[in-house]
Amino acid sequence: MQRTFSSLSILSYVLLFSGCGPGGSGASNPEAPTWSLVPEISSPTGESWYSVNGEGNRVLFGRHSENWSSHTIWEMVRDATGEWSEAAVAPFSGEYNDRAARFYTVLDAVLFSSDRPLPGEDGPDHVGSDKRAGAVFNLWVVAHDGDKWMPAEPFEILNSEADDFHASASNMGAIFFASTRDGGRGGADIYRAELAATGYVVAPLAGDVNSEYSESDLFVDPDERFMIVVRTDDPRGLGGDDLFVSFKEGDTWTEPEWLGPSVNTPEDEYGPWISPEGTLYLTSHSGGQADIFSLPASDVPLLARFFP
Repeated sequence: MQRTFSSLSILSYVLLFSGCGPGGSGASNPEAPTWSLVPEISSPTGESWYSVNGEGNRVLFGRHSENWSSHTIWEMVRDATGEWSEAAVAPFSGEYNDRAARFYTVLDAVLFSSDRPLPGEDGPDHVGSDKRAGAVFNLWVVAHDGDKWMPAEPFEILNSEADDFHASASNMGAIFFASTRDGGRGGADIYRAELAATGYVVAPLAGDVNSEYSESDLFVDPDERFMIVVRTDDPRGLGGDDLFVSFKEGDTWTEPEWLGPSVNTPEDEYGPWISPEGTLYLTSHSGGQADIFSLPASDVPLLARFFP
């Protein structure tokens, strides 16, 4: 398969930003540190996968209809006066099921997951379906030229015949993502794509993160010190999707440890992302409604040492 990502050249690392984007206060977890609802993007539909660019002036997040279908990526932009725009559908989204947008600063681009047709494939049977008939999710990449979003391209070297989704990138240029491709240990597993002189080298994540359970989502620390992993139905959790953390030791990753009730509930938690100043954002379901919440990462015991 011809690689279509070569048109994006590697740029210098983006400077870390001092402000993290819109926030607010609201819901709380009585057993743990306070969770703050992000009110500027909360709506009757579900929100998920919050992320901010390196300059701190562009927010991307997801919205989906009832039953976790019809995913769309939305954005907010901060102008020179510091005012944030109203949330709007990102120009590269809205027709297919798109989710989990994450900024990839090494290439000054955005990674996201989509079931849109690859080049040469037929279009969807109908727009707005949970998934196109027979379609899988693939990883896509899109860049912003300073004025507008460029056309999205499939990240072909990372994609397989199975579902490939929910990517997170480190400052070293490595991309970590979930995949249900053949050869995994169970459900979805985490893979690492290392940026080398000749391109990306993809391999299962070294260590003990992958298991007989499904590891379907993640956030990797930009310096690769730790990784927050979303694991499904691990008996150490509260049920459904829970947040766990794995630490890097040498070239391998440790068995994930449950992050506890400060970030987990008996329902589903996913979409973790930590801002450079140490705010943890996550998506949580409550009563069938998904919203994005935040709390200081230092309030989570297993993360506190990284955010003194």
